[in-house]
Amino acid sequence: MFGRFFFTCLVSIVLVILETGVSIAQHRSIEMELIADDRGQLGLQQEWMEALNNAGIDRVRIVTNRTGKRPSVEEVQVGESILIRLTGSINGRTLFLPGRKFGMNDTENISAYVRQLRDDGAAIALAEKKGFGLTSEQLVDVHTDLSAVVEVSTRGLSTGEVFDAVRGLIKIPIILDREVEALIRTRDETVKDELTGFSAGLAVATIIRPLGLVLVPGRLQGGEVQFRVVPSESAEEHWPIGWPIEEQVSKVEPKLFDRIDVDIRNFKLADALNAISGRIEVPVFYDQNSLARKMVDPATTVVTLVQPKLTYYSIIQKLCSQVRPALGLELRTDENGKPFFWVF
Repeated sequence: MFGRFFFTCLVSIVLVILETGVSIAQHRSIEMELIADDRGQLGLQQEWMEALNNAGIDRVRIVTNRTGKRPSVEEVQVGESILIRLTGSINGRTLFLPGRKFGMNDTENISAYVRQLRDDGAAIALAEKKGFGLTSEQLVDVHTDLSAVVEVSTRGLSTGEVFDAVRGLIKIPIILDREVEALIRTRDETVKDELTGFSAGLAVATIIRPLGLVLVPGRLQGGEVQFRVVPSESAEEHWPIGWPIEEQVSKVEPKLFDRIDVDIRNFKLADALNAISGRIEVPVFYDQNSLARKMVDPATTVVTLVQPKLTYYSIIQKLCSQVRPALGLELRTDENGKPFFWVF
């Protein structure tokens, strides 16, 4: 009976860890050595000792006459634990630590600094943070994970079916709250885009956008990197639907600049764009949210274009600009550099 109870509790704890993104990290203890000017006031050093002893540091000592020694951090494996050795300096009422400086009254900020070191280790805690509060290495890992290629046909499937298929390609956990999960599962509309051969990142971001949802990578302090799917209005930044072209378009897709005589008369916009994209093998994906705001349906909107010797790129631009209100057009790439047109 006790064994079954213990196993149930253990499973519950593991599930909570998986759902919150919190990891069971190695224990870290923190020792701090502060270099003080030997001419400094003894009373001031005592004040610093009292302030730092309340900041969650395991051991603090103040030494003098360490000429040339600068703030640094070192991590040492001690048995099954990690010892973090911090070297800092004090100059009057200012404390200098690796990457930061504090005043004597900044006890909360010093405590937060120490907690982050204890939770994440020096390599992550002190690294420069880029987008989503992640380090460069973490962002590379996210990009690599989202570069997995979708192999199933997506057009005509429900959002939930495509989401599950793509989620299986992504190693980093994707966290959904109950409301978001229900929204994805109960959506009646089917996926309109054929995303086979494109990246998992593009696929996820595209299929959840019509639901008003976005994909946000990040991590909780002391936890692992994870994704969350959240309402767009609650996200300050989110993973984009494709990436802008950083080089000349002609180098990315030379076929776009082949010239043809154009004779499009009273064609549905979607049919015209599909015919062109089929020739150049660059698909067209639509921002359904933007089209809904503009009240434009490419399947019913009629366009006409008769002109000699136009490039395919110009044809698509002219057809999109002919609509009222005009549609935007961008050539983007997925996480693997595969190009597509984004119409919005």
